[in-house]
Amino acid sequence: SEGTVHGFLELRTATGALLASGDLLQVPRDREIQSRMVFHFSDASVFEEAVTFTQHGVFTMQNYHLVQSGPAFADDLEVTLSRSGQYVVKTKSHKDGDEKEYSGRLDLPPDVYNGMVITIAKNLVKGDTQTVHIVAFTPKPRLIGLEIAPSTSERIKFGRHSETAVHFKLKPKLGVLVKV
Repeated sequence: SEGTVHGFLELRTATGALLASGDLLQVPRDREIQSRMVFHFSDASVFEEAVTFTQHGVFTMQNYHLVQSGPAFADDLEVTLSRSGQYVVKTKSHKDGDEKEYSGRLDLPPDVYNGMVITIAKNLVKGDTQTVHIVAFTPKPRLIGLEIAPSTSERIKFGRHSETAVHFKLKPKLGVLVKV
């Protein structure tokens, strides 16, 4: 069972350079879990992702909200997605200020885990690899597979306390048509 979590996050390049720092805050509310992750970039860009999910036997995303703003992103983006598949995507161009809105409904499989990748990764059985689905907003939504696999681990210290941190590799499964 998931409960309260407060994580301190860093987003780094493959070479280890710091791109952004942030927080993950997860809180149980009634019969659901609310989770919010925020990254702040040095250029004042912000990535904020919020999800509400249930955990009755399986994790199930209920509502998802994403905001990307600032020069680190091609355009500003705001997304809402519900379990029913209803979505609204709003974009604003950095070049000319042009605003667009897309809305509609997607058929979602039960394992759509937008905003829940960290939760799913930390609940994998040791050494297990799992492929789940996420909706990528490009800006129109596309359902893609995402392979989550543990790669390495290391001991890290918090003052006098040490823990084992596990690194995960995330590999998008784009499918033949998207790759072409």
